[in-house]
Amino acid sequence: MKKSLISLALAAAAGSFAMAGGDIAPVAPAPANNWDGFYMGIQAGYNWGDAEVDWIDNTDTADEIPYKGPAYDVDGTIAGIYGGYNWIFGEGWLLGVEGEINMVSGDDTQSTNYENEDDYPGEVKHNWDASLRLRAGKVMGDFLPYVTGGVAWGGFHVKQYAVYDENKIYFDKDMTLTGWTVGAGLEWSISSNVHLRVQYRYTDYGDDSKRDLWKYENTASPEGYFTDGTLDYNAHQVSVGLTFQF
Repeated sequence: MKKSLISLALAAAAGSFAMAGGDIAPVAPAPANNWDGFYMGIQAGYNWGDAEVDWIDNTDTADEIPYKGPAYDVDGTIAGIYGGYNWIFGEGWLLGVEGEINMVSGDDTQSTNYENEDDYPGEVKHNWDASLRLRAGKVMGDFLPYVTGGVAWGGFHVKQYAVYDENKIYFDKDMTLTGWTVGAGLEWSISSNVHLRVQYRYTDYGDDSKRDLWKYENTASPEGYFTDGTLDYNAHQVSVGLTFQF
C-alpha cells in the first residue's frame, strides 16, 4: 500500500511537469538595494544652539563703547525635508549632493543685566535652517556610513534691550546668517528603495554685524541714533530621516 502511494505521487508530479511543458519557472531574485540616483526624504530631530548678542555704541567714533550681552541656549525641535542625488562608483563608493530645509523651534530668553532688566529681557529665536552639502561614503551591504559638509543658512529673530535712566537701547529684528556645516551619518536600506538614516551635524554661522539695527532713544534726542549689533551662533543637530530612492 505504501509503495502504491509513493508511485501515485511520483506519477502526479510527472504529469504536472508534462502539463507545464517540461519547464520549471525560476524563482525571481530579490531586488538589489538601490543607492544611486535621485532621492527625497522627511526628517525630525533636535537642535542645540548657542548664541551671543553683542553691540558697540559707535555714536562717538572717538569713543566706541562695547557691550557684551548674555549667552543664550537656543534649543528646540526640528522638522523638515531633504533631497539630492547619489553617484556610485568603484566598489560601492558613493558621492552625492544634498539640500535640506528645516523648521526650528529654538527659543531662549535671558536677562540683559541692566536697569529694569525684568521689563526688558533679551531673546533669541531660531526659526529655520537650510544647507547645501556634499556627501561621501561607502555602501556596505544594507548600510551606508557617510560624512557630509557644505554651506548653511539660518533664520533668527533677536530682541535685546538695555535701559539707562530714561534712555533705552533696543534691537528687535529678523536676521539671516550664512556659515558652514559638517557632519556624519549612517543610512540603512530597509527595502529596495526606502532607507532609514540617523545624522549629526555641527553648524557654525559665525557672527553677523549689522549697522543701523540698534537704536538709542531719549527725551533729548527723539530721533535716536544707531550702533552696531552682532549675533554669534553655532549649533549641534541630530536628526532621524526616512529616504525614498527613485
